[in-house]
Amino acid sequence: DALPIYLEGSDQLRGWFQSSLLTAVATQGQAPYKCIITHGFVLDEAGRKMSKSIGNVIDPDLIINGSKLNKSKAPSNGTTPTAATVPAYGVDVLRWWVGSCDYTRDAHISVDIVAKQSESLRKVRNVSRFMLGSLHDFRIQQDALPYANLLQIDKYMLHRTAELMQEVEQGYESFNVRKVYQALTAFVNVDLSSFFFEVSKDRLYADSRSSRPRRSCQTVMAKILEAVTLAMAPLACHTAEDIYLHFPHLAPHQRLSSVFKNPWIQAPPEWTLSQAGVDQWTLLLQLRSAVNKLIEDARNNKHVRTPLETQVLLSVPSPPSLITDALDALGEEVLLLFSASHTSVLKQTSSTTVQRSNGWSVTGSSVLSGGSVYMEVLAADCHKCPRCWKHTSAVPDALCPRCAKAI
Repeated sequence: DALPIYLEGSDQLRGWFQSSLLTAVATQGQAPYKCIITHGFVLDEAGRKMSKSIGNVIDPDLIINGSKLNKSKAPSNGTTPTAATVPAYGVDVLRWWVGSCDYTRDAHISVDIVAKQSESLRKVRNVSRFMLGSLHDFRIQQDALPYANLLQIDKYMLHRTAELMQEVEQGYESFNVRKVYQALTAFVNVDLSSFFFEVSKDRLYADSRSSRPRRSCQTVMAKILEAVTLAMAPLACHTAEDIYLHFPHLAPHQRLSSVFKNPWIQAPPEWTLSQAGVDQWTLLLQLRSAVNKLIEDARNNKHVRTPLETQVLLSVPSPPSLITDALDALGEEVLLLFSASHTSVLKQTSSTTVQRSNGWSVTGSSVLSGGSVYMEVLAADCHKCPRCWKHTSAVPDALCPRCAKAI
């Protein structure tokens, strides 16, 4: 029978690929393979082939175990390479670098390139470590919430996780490993670090242990951790194995002996939002970016030191629009969307600014595809809670109502 894959360098298109094909067709009447994959060659960062005379050969063992090697950024012009110490990056960093490459072309490698890939993998490890720590008191059988009880923000993250798994599956099935790498790194850096973790830390740390917002976050975070771990396993196998064996939300009898024994995650249909829901979240994320810019302006102007010292006022036109529908659908969760201590949404018949008397404000307006929004960032008008640090306490040095209830 024909083999599933033949894998060789691009120079073998008129070599092994062709000779195998001719021989098999002549003797068996069919091709010896179902598909072929060709790859380029490894070059240094200047695009030169590896050569002992130049001194630019990088042995994979040096990257894995660490050593000293000759490092020269200059082209071959007679310069003497300088010694550089390479730390022991381990196998996973080397595999992560391979995943970052378009293997159909020649791939560049150097000490600096490997160091950048080590930093990229370190971000994935740190994100996974944060999720492992956040799930320390969560057991999926006892504490998980059904989909209908999840917060809107968390439902959106399940939608993004479903999109990630679909993209990763397509990448692996088409042997496009770079597509998997790009999808994973974008999801980790943008969806998780820059968004989901920022809107989740407050409820994870300050809400009561079994509150709905906290359990909703943990339910989705457990699903995300499983998805990211399985998606990265073929690339960074040891890192994925280490993460999986420390899953806190699974009981020992639920955890298999290896991450590679787990079936692929099939996202339930309910994870995928309707197109209207996706459009609403596109507007909400645009609005969040615009408000965060105003908060950053307030910090740069020395009005506040942290975003928790601010409150946000949003004024939207009274006639229904896509942005008002999006804010209405979010409801009280708008408090989680921004990093301020309080957020108010006002519907007005005109764009008249609501005047406040707390000394300063940073204002702006944003014309989104779903309608216009007037934004105002002001000083928070309550006192700082010593537990959650939000400015939501009625009197100085006193717990806010949420923290008083939590403890």
